[in-house]
Amino acid sequence: MVEKQRVAERHFEYKGLFKFRELFRIMDFWLRDKFYDKKEKYTSKMETPLGIQYNLQFEPWKKVTDYYKIVLEIEMTVTALREVEVELNGEKQKVNHGKVEVKITSFLVFDYENKFEDAEKPFLYFLRHIMNFFVYKHITKKYWEMAVDEATDLENTMRSYLNTFQHKMEESYETGHEHTRYA
Repeated sequence: MVEKQRVAERHFEYKGLFKFRELFRIMDFWLRDKFYDKKEKYTSKMETPLGIQYNLQFEPWKKVTDYYKIVLEIEMTVTALREVEVELNGEKQKVNHGKVEVKITSFLVFDYENKFEDAEKPFLYFLRHIMNFFVYKHITKKYWEMAVDEATDLENTMRSYLNTFQHKMEESYETGHEHTRYA
């Protein structure tokens, strides 16, 4: 029996200007850099009077050993997404304006290949639990912390893109041109 334990949950919101395709691409590049296989669970697009609404759910996973696997559940909701024109560096560019909510949940999966098939029996389940958390305590702790770090790193990467984009836009409004620090 495969055991899946929730390790960490991260949540953030952003409202303002950004490029939706760029945000999606940043998440995709991060997943590739960390060797995750991406699984798309659910995608929907709905047009509302306020703008377009997207609901996206991904479940990327990574095998770290033959026994442990890290799974991230990424739920992204984009509401009131509209395309607006902004002047950047003397040029008009099309960007998106809307609200983004991202929830990242990290899981550590034990025995994902179901090697302990007889674990439905209470004693074997208990024995496997003892092995995971007492005998292999240091190994389990290592991958537990890795799962927390990966969720935090993905959150920070996405937040930094959104915040950098926001500051980039503010600098261009204030000075009339793009700030060299954000170029």
